[in-house]
Amino acid sequence: MTGESTGNVLVDVGIPTYRRPDYVVQAIESVLAQSLRDWRLTISENGEGGGEIQAVVRPYLDDPRISYIATGQVVPLQQNWNGLIRRGSAQYLALLHDDDRWHPEWLARRVAFLDEHPGCGFVFSPAAIVTRAGDPLVRLRAEFEEGLVPRDTIVRRLLLNNVVPVSSILIRRATLDAAGAYVDERFLFCCDWELWLRLALQGPAGFVDASDNDYRKHELQLTYNDYERPKQIALLFDHFDRLVKRDFPALQLGRLERARGRSRVLLTMALDAFEGGGRRPALVLYAQALGTYPPALVDSRSLALLATLPFGRRGSRALERGRWSIHRRAIRTHLRGGMGWRTQKAAPSDSADSEN
Repeated sequence: MTGESTGNVLVDVGIPTYRRPDYVVQAIESVLAQSLRDWRLTISENGEGGGEIQAVVRPYLDDPRISYIATGQVVPLQQNWNGLIRRGSAQYLALLHDDDRWHPEWLARRVAFLDEHPGCGFVFSPAAIVTRAGDPLVRLRAEFEEGLVPRDTIVRRLLLNNVVPVSSILIRRATLDAAGAYVDERFLFCCDWELWLRLALQGPAGFVDASDNDYRKHELQLTYNDYERPKQIALLFDHFDRLVKRDFPALQLGRLERARGRSRVLLTMALDAFEGGGRRPALVLYAQALGTYPPALVDSRSLALLATLPFGRRGSRALERGRWSIHRRAIRTHLRGGMGWRTQKAAPSDSADSEN
């Protein structure tokens, strides 16, 4: 370990990184550019360490707030996250993917919100999706009105979809400790979603309507060509039911509403899987969606999948183009509707995206 900082700090920031030396530099620079300076940053390399990642990080270790560690061997991404979570002790915690980046007011905006609302466990925002080169693609629509999101509202929403981008969230350490200060390592593909629900069950969340974090879409991201994902999703839904029954028994979610919501999640994941090259997992997820809620057959996601699946890779490329076109139209409609969406352009960069 090198460059370890000491003393009390306000925010612990963790960057889990894996095989992307060019991109992690951009993430580090975005932390250094924060207007709020009271932070401590740990870069945790997933692997043996001592290679390209450490080499590009080394110049930053002159800053006593920045340290570098390595896991020693390649581990599941949840273990890398857990090492970063348990390493810190500051009042607030944030994780930044090594290929994502923050805008300069990211920390200040969220710390001010949590300071103003001491009963709020975490605060988040939409993300701006950018290309590998950092050029804007789309800005995700706001899911909530800016301000406090009641416990009932955020839990219901998270039961139906993961609406919290990893690099958009600042967490109150006390709430994390109450929820269980770890990422559940049973859920490889949805470990962040599971953690957000546990946090939401503790109390209200905060939402800021500012696209001040950039999520990179590029060819180095993990593909969806795996066969365990459908099993994991089924286990995750059962786990969610147990969590709510234990921590929020008063919450009432109708059987039909739950089935419809879950089918939408499964359909979206089926589209993601096919777009990412996983035709067989897409078919399994699609079958689960119809089994959960048969009327999903006429859902627009279902129709898009049926129209493109027979054409293999050509179909997946057509699906990707169509989905981005829909996203862009939705954002333009949202802007015309006067919903207070932030329209500033993301700063160009050469970084990209990862799961580490």
